[in-house]
Amino acid sequence: MDHDNQIKTFISIAQCSENEARETLEKYKWDLNEALNHFDYSNSSAKKVSSHSYYSNDRFATLDSYRNQSETPDNNKQNYFAGGENSGILMEGGENSQTNRLLKKIFEHASQGRNKAEEQEEKPKQPERFTGGGYKLGSEDTSSEYIGSTSEPKKEKVKRMITFWKNGFSIDDGPLLDYKSHQNVLKNLEEGYAPTELFNIKRGEELNVEVSHRLNDDYIPPPKKFKAFEGVGQKLGSYVPGVDISSPPPQSKEKQPEGKVEVDESQPTTTLQIRLSNGSREMATFNHTNTVGDIMQYIKSVNPDSRPFIIKTSFPNKEYRDVNQTLKEADLLDAVIIQHHI
Repeated sequence: MDHDNQIKTFISIAQCSENEARETLEKYKWDLNEALNHFDYSNSSAKKVSSHSYYSNDRFATLDSYRNQSETPDNNKQNYFAGGENSGILMEGGENSQTNRLLKKIFEHASQGRNKAEEQEEKPKQPERFTGGGYKLGSEDTSSEYIGSTSEPKKEKVKRMITFWKNGFSIDDGPLLDYKSHQNVLKNLEEGYAPTELFNIKRGEELNVEVSHRLNDDYIPPPKKFKAFEGVGQKLGSYVPGVDISSPPPQSKEKQPEGKVEVDESQPTTTLQIRLSNGSREMATFNHTNTVGDIMQYIKSVNPDSRPFIIKTSFPNKEYRDVNQTLKEADLLDAVIIQHHI
């Protein structure tokens, strides 16, 4: 992409002036993703535009108002490329589309948070007050007494990375979440809330979300985790009579673990993020034609708990009890699944 197209792409995403785009790109040696990551959205000239250019007059719109907006036909709606005509996010509605507004606001929050963090680092650190326990000195009549600390230990912040791609967004090494089906998540992020199930955190935990711009790139799945060798071997050394060092028959390698679901790689596949009841997380690949029952079978194989359960999603908040329904029919492609005991 030449410099002129990079400037156009930068302006369409950051909603800034041409001078701001050029200066930022030059500063980061025309690395578009790096420039977008470090751009100060809060001080952008785009802030001079009145707020109604990007938002409706109702700052806190209800679900009904969003539904009414989506049901109203718009003859002026057109495809809008946030990253230029040949790259970037292809969405409908131009700058006024809800997804674009939410993304811009999220980027502004991230930029403001980064500026505050840098300001805190530049400030000289104040000496910390002693908050531990100690001994109360005794006398001839009384012995020394230990007084414990009354302060609560500081909780460490939980860190998560959310990456915005051309075709959706992902959290840490999770699956791709498309923009259209996860408007509620974007709205929560724009308002400063993070869904606990989606971000794999406990209620009350303090969360620090880092934002990465990859708007010119399609989603790149994380590399598959290394799987340790599970075969049979023989310790090196002299031959010991009576020890069988022959390899197991070939058919034993082809045998699928009990409960595992077979996947046909020649057919369309999808990766699901499964939150188990024990707090762990699994990434599993299925065919579009696999069923809800297959997901439950997989969960039983990795979390053998005798208690009955169902599977559900948070966004939307829905339970899936029809074990014969396919993943495509249930709209569970690339979804985040939660195991819920009943």
